[in-house]
Parts: sequence; C-alpha cells; structure tokens
Amino acid sequence: MRTLKQQVMAIATTFVGLLVLLPGCKSMRTVIVDIEFDVDIKGVDSAGKEWRAALAELTRQRADQAASPFSYTRYVGKLFEWRIQVGPTDLGYFFRSNISEPVCFKFGQSVLTSSFEQNTKPVRIRWARYGPIGGEIKVLQAAQNQTEAITAPTIFAMPDAGSTVGLVLDLSRLFPPGQMFNINQFGKSLDFSERGRNDWINLSVPVEYAGKRELVEVRLTGRDSKARNSYH
Repeated sequence: MRTLKQQVMAIATTFVGLLVLLPGCKSMRTVIVDIEFDVDIKGVDSAGKEWRAALAELTRQRADQAASPFSYTRYVGKLFEWRIQVGPTDLGYFFRSNISEPVCFKFGQSVLTSSFEQNTKPVRIRWARYGPIGGEIKVLQAAQNQTEAITAPTIFAMPDAGSTVGLVLDLSRLFPPGQMFNINQFGKSLDFSERGRNDWINLSVPVEYAGKRELVEVRLTGRDSKARNSYH
C-alpha cells in the first residue's frame, strides 16, 4: 500500500498533466506549460479580524521526479493546508483540514479579479475533479451540448488524508488569451511571447467550518513559464 506522501505526489503528477494526457504512440506530442508563481494568502476570520499568512507558513516544494522545473507552494495554517499548483487554465491540487472536522471551501460563491480585470467575476469552471483521498472522487462538467461554463462545486478539505481537487477555470473574462497570467501559448508551439511575468489573479473564497464562516483571499502572481513536449 502506498504511503500518504506517495499518494499526494501521485495526485500532483496527475494534476500537472490534467488536460493534456493523450493516448497513442510516441509520435503523439502534446505541450505542457509549467508555471512559476508567488502566493500571498490573507483573510477575515469569523470574528471579523483580518489576518495574513506568515512567510513560515508558505513553502515552495517540488514533487519527486517532477518534470516541471518549477515548485508548487504549500500553505499550512491553523485551519487548513493547501498545496497550490496552477496550469494555463487549472487550479488545485490538495486540501487538508487542520482541525478535527472538514473545512468547506465554497467555490461556487467565490469571485476572481486579475491584473486585467479589477471588477469581480464569479468563479466559473469547465471541469472539476475532487474528493477525499481514499474515498469517492467526483467529476463535474458541463453537459455535452452546453457551451457556457458552470458553477464551481464546494470542496470539503478533510482531516487526516485530505482531499484532492482540480478545477479547470473559465478565465476568458480575466485575461485576454483566456489563460492564467495572460500566457499566450497555444497549440504545439514551445515559443510564446507572454510568459505571465508579474500578472496576477486574486481568488476570494468563503470558508465554513464548525458553524463558522470566514473569507480567504489568495493572490497568485506569475513569475515565469516554460513549455515542454510530452509524449504518451
């Protein structure tokens, strides 16, 4: 049986290739864009007191044998842990409650702003995969004939083993190319002009636990991105 660390690392590896895994021989080539980013987390607790994550609560980590040259960010606070990874259109990848019961992230009530759009936009998704590690994993997506994005689900960060989440976001209202940090890589090109440097996205998400409600704000700021070939 795999250890919890091995399970989480497997989730991270799966998440990075979430949208680009294709079957076929080695002649099948897809492009994966890896992103380097900074994280700032703050919020307002249930008593109305503002807080900001300390530097010691935010660490950069890299999965064993990861193909990406960049690290993901791990936030560990009193209430929850969030291992944050992003792709051109996706956000995840692991939550864990640091209290004795689930911490609920109400993504369906969340809003986004960006360096290109200062007016808040509700979070809309194209696809989601989420659930407790070792339990039922759910997949949510729009109906086959539906072209509009849909409301994001509530994610329950479970204690102990934690929960996995991958959200494919509709970013068309946040960045002109519709991709994270204004990255303009498309198709199979490894060369692109806008690499996401200094552009940002801000997520405000209500969090509920033990009859309490808080607001958590996460700002991600792009630092660099690189495209690489992947063969399957």
